[in-house]
Amino acid sequence: MSIEQPGYMARHEHHILSGGDLAETGKSLLDVARDAGADFNVFYPDALYINPDTRTVVTPRVETGKHAGTPQNVFVVRSDNGATIGLHGHGYPRTDGYKPVLRVAEALFPKCASSLTLFGQGEKVVFGQNIGKTVDLGDDDILKPMLYWTSSLNGQWTTAVYNVMNRLFCQNQLIGMTPIISVRHTSNHDVLLDMRAEILREQIKRAEVFAGMARVLKDQEFTDIQFRELVHNLVPDPEEPDPGTLKVNHILRKRGAMANAWITEREEFGRNRWAAYNAIQGAEQHRILARGRGGRMDPNRSLERTLNGKAQLAERAMDLLIAA
Repeated sequence: MSIEQPGYMARHEHHILSGGDLAETGKSLLDVARDAGADFNVFYPDALYINPDTRTVVTPRVETGKHAGTPQNVFVVRSDNGATIGLHGHGYPRTDGYKPVLRVAEALFPKCASSLTLFGQGEKVVFGQNIGKTVDLGDDDILKPMLYWTSSLNGQWTTAVYNVMNRLFCQNQLIGMTPIISVRHTSNHDVLLDMRAEILREQIKRAEVFAGMARVLKDQEFTDIQFRELVHNLVPDPEEPDPGTLKVNHILRKRGAMANAWITEREEFGRNRWAAYNAIQGAEQHRILARGRGGRMDPNRSLERTLNGKAQLAERAMDLLIAA
């Protein structure tokens, strides 16, 4: 079945995805964490249950080996409000919340914190640092290199460092999907201190490669017809002859967000492949991934889904634009 776009939706809103300021803050990460409520302490009580028959408290314990007798599992509980934010095996390293990784990141790159976002009740965190020189692509199209750090107390995210190119127009955040480094949760984050040179070197290299690719794409014309074909390639018509209304509306929303962003991009920077990529990336970031229940837009939802590898439209669009 072929689906035609009946018209454009309202232009997508511009958000700063992580809620941080793109300008240099002069603040340390510990200051930003305190302001965001991310400097909480945690404790690790044993995981237990009440036997429904005997009404006695049972604490499952390791039965053999050098840890015999140790409780099998522990909870991670916030000291300030009692929220349970994790459940782990007995070997899980006990840390003082997010403070160790925040201290290490601050020691690596002091006074350049830009943002911090907590997810849920504190199960996961993302924080940013402004690192590197801005890249001017011309026509006031500016890229600002950053680092994003991820960590979690529920085990869903490793402690990882991602390269990010912040595009000041439209606040698009172009996050590298392969982290520069990634380490499992550990009580000894000092290992990261030895990686400062590697992080800087890799971040600079990735920023240069991305900026070079952006300049090449910006010099290549891209027509409205080509953009429409790109959108239909990324969001194809359904295979079934009579798809349901929900599926059709889902497709139209995605295509509408992309077409809308393309209008904004082409009016500001002209019809070129770089504008086409940013139209797809911006629509995915600000609209498609941010959309929650009831159509409410949540920029933190978009950030979380991007770091979980869900930003596939922009990645595919870049591949198609480079290959064509």
